[in-house]
Amino acid sequence: MASWLTGSTSVPLLASTGVGAAATVAADLIGQHLLAPFQISVGLVAAALGGMYLLLVIGRRSAKERRAAA
Repeated sequence: MASWLTGSTSVPLLASTGVGAAATVAADLIGQHLLAPFQISVGLVAAALGGMYLLLVIGRRSAKERRAAA
């Protein structure tokens, strides 16, 4: 995610830590406010968001490979 945001193949450490911290804070806020009287664990929210992102990346790579093979 950090390499996509910075636009380079080698990701600086500072960008990676910033993206990781922002993702953790976002997952915490979503977990606190999604179902207002109840709280969802930050780990569950991070796993759900990370899983969706992983599937997105895998889908993009396989689409690129299919276009390159055709």
